[in-house]
Amino acid sequence: MIDEFKDYVKQGLNDNFEITDNELIEALEETAKDIIYNYLIFKKDVPFEVFFRNLKIYLKITKK
Repeated sequence: MIDEFKDYVKQGLNDNFEITDNELIEALEETAKDIIYNYLIFKKDVPFEVFFRNLKIYLKITKK
């Protein structure tokens, strides 16, 4: 499951973007916290596109 999602994330960034399973898990955890604190706590809907956008931003920042 994680490998399939990792491939999906890499396609969203670019195919040359390398990420380990641990980096992806950490990014998912941090992005989930962000979604909870900034959206769900205020009873706002969060489309997958917002979650995925935030995940990509987090990954790009941490991989620099």
